[in-house]
Amino acid sequence: MDMNDKQYSQLFTNALSSDNQIRKSAEKSISDLASTDPTNFLLNLSFELSDEAKPTPVRQMAAAVLKNFITISNTVKTLWINLEVNAKDQIKNSILSTLASKEKNVRKSAGSVIAGICKVDLPITEKWPNLISSLCSNSYNENLNIRHAAIECLGYLCEELSKNTIDSFSIDAILSALIRNITDKEINSDILFTALNAFLHCLPLAEKNFTKKNELEIIMNALFDVCSNNMNNDYILEKISQIFIEVCSIYYDYISDYIAKFAEFTFWIVNNIII
Repeated sequence: MDMNDKQYSQLFTNALSSDNQIRKSAEKSISDLASTDPTNFLLNLSFELSDEAKPTPVRQMAAAVLKNFITISNTVKTLWINLEVNAKDQIKNSILSTLASKEKNVRKSAGSVIAGICKVDLPITEKWPNLISSLCSNSYNENLNIRHAAIECLGYLCEELSKNTIDSFSIDAILSALIRNITDKEINSDILFTALNAFLHCLPLAEKNFTKKNELEIIMNALFDVCSNNMNNDYILEKISQIFIEVCSIYYDYISDYIAKFAEFTFWIVNNIII
């Protein structure tokens, strides 16, 4: 089934239809396209996602289909893993470029797709060697949309991966990028919250960092600095509370020097904030 760009867009629009018959027909067409020519199908999905002229819901639908195609079925995972390198690189570049989109929800969708690809296509350092360095670099970008999207994508990556599927150097880079962001006093609340959320997802991967006294000190001081700088921001303090609970749960044996500070912060939260 050969389709042009406009027909793909219409297909995804129909897949969002409230009319059950139209939606079911579109879903069947999507499934047929995926089976008939997966390479061309994935390329067109990535083009739909990255095209700023397309409606946001259509781009989000393309992202959802793309991620599900790559991550859900073992058969389809194999198709993606064995996809021709040039086509795969083109798809990845289209998705990565979408992190600069003007649409927040599209940027979120692109970040989720990137994390899904990394979960399947391992190791990242071989299959997508410049990804983490690019995301870490863009987490300091002057364009706040790109900065926000890069940080969010790092969080999605940490959420999808495990200590067995990401190397320690990459974790060091991610952790450094997140700490730099959460300690930036000029950062706005939305980006700070996203950085803290990404940090929360990074914690299970950071055992090596918590076992080294100098790195532990940097991490803990960064967290307590965020507390001190945001005592009037319940939204941020709630996220920090989640981080502290996770730290105590995973790394209790390494944080004895900080228990008193944890207790002080917890007491203040109980007396001042309803979580």
